[in-house]
Parts: sequence; C-alpha cells; structure tokens
Amino acid sequence: MIGPRLPLLLAAAAIIACLAATVRAQGGIPVVNDPTAGDPTAATADGTAASDTGSPNPGASTGTTAAGSSTDGGLTNVTSLAGTWSSGSMAVETGLEFFNPISQQFKLPKNSGISYSFTDDGFFEQSKYRFESNPKRNRCFKASLIWQHGRYTLHANGSLTLQPFGPDGYIQVLDPCAAKTQQIYNYDEWELIPQWYNYLDGHLGFPSDQTSNYALQLFQFDGAKMPMMWLKYRPPTMLPTQQLFMKVLNG
Repeated sequence: MIGPRLPLLLAAAAIIACLAATVRAQGGIPVVNDPTAGDPTAATADGTAASDTGSPNPGASTGTTAAGSSTDGGLTNVTSLAGTWSSGSMAVETGLEFFNPISQQFKLPKNSGISYSFTDDGFFEQSKYRFESNPKRNRCFKASLIWQHGRYTLHANGSLTLQPFGPDGYIQVLDPCAAKTQQIYNYDEWELIPQWYNYLDGHLGFPSDQTSNYALQLFQFDGAKMPMMWLKYRPPTMLPTQQLFMKVLNG
C-alpha cells in the first residue's frame, strides 16, 4: 500500500488544463474515420511507411522496434504504436471515460476488456476491467478495475517496459458477497511486454462498419498472449501524462 498522497502544488491548475485538453482529445478523429486505417501503404504516425498488409505468422519472431522496421529481418509492423488500443467490443478505453483521478472514481464499462494508450514521446496509460463469474451463486461475481499511467521504454530487442507513476495508480475490487462490497486501493505494478506486433486486420472479430482496422497483439511476461486490441483513437485519448500526486513518507 502506498502511504498518504499529497497533490502537487500546482496540480489543480494543471489537472484542469489537462482535463480540458483531454475533452478536446475525446472529440478527436476516431479510427473509423481515419483514412490511414484502410491504407496500409500510408505514412505511419512516426513518419515511416508501412510495408506489410497481411496478418503476421503467430510463430514468427516479433523483435520489432517501430513501424516499418525490424531488429531481426522478420516481422515488420505496419503502423506506429501510438494511439488508443482496445480489446473486444472496445467498451474499455483510457481517459476520463474509465477513471477520474480527482474524485478517484471508476466508471464501470458495459463489458470487460483491456485498453492501452501510447504516445510517440514515451508515455502510456492502461485500463483493465476483469470479471470473474460464480456458476454456483450468480450474484457472487468478482470484478476488478485497474488504472495506471506513466512512462514506457522501447528496447533494442523489441520489448517494452512500462514504469507507472506509483502514487497515481488505482485498483477497485467489486465483490457483492464480501463484507465490503467495494474497495479501492492504490496500485503500482511495473510491467514487461517481451514481444508485440501490429498488423492490418481484414477480419474483425467485433461488430463494426469498418472492413479493416489496425490490430495490436501484446504478450505477457511469461509469453502468454493478451487479448487482441484494435486501434480506436489516434491521437490517443489519455489523461494528463505527468505525475499527478506525490508520495509522502512517514506522513
């Protein structure tokens, strides 16, 4: 557990300004209207040209450093990592639609899932909604909502490490059959993504008017695949990328 947290001296003004920017970002161009989403040869967000339009071989090496480049001459990504990516029906996303850092409250999505956002200058945001049913007692389900943000590092071997701003992250646990049905805690978990790749998916696994979209596959530290995500917004929809709170020792 993180000790008491104290807002930065200028946090109120900074948060208000940044949240206003977030609202503007929410009105940005969704990928459904992004002309590059249907054109794999268009220039990507990092200025490189895409060079592969097909779904990659899941068994291929994924040591990719950026769109249009590969560290081992194998798989070549077709677009930049930058943007907001969301799994399944895209009900979970980053930004104010999932978590409000001022009130420290989550907004329960319609469906479970995960969402990651990345910027070109090294910041990330993460939203996760996990749901565990109880076949014996339907009302005794368990659910958790996790939100973090911070910095990420793209390494030469293609792996990603996510270093969250420790005092800012939160997890909320829902358990209708527990003594306390809702509990919220500070959350700080460093994450290693050893492999990842993206490609143009022409066979979308969710209802959509789109005929194709960029897909992103991240891997967990043990090599297991995370749920497939699709590009939802570019530029990404994110909360302020700076640390919002301080950790006070012995406070």
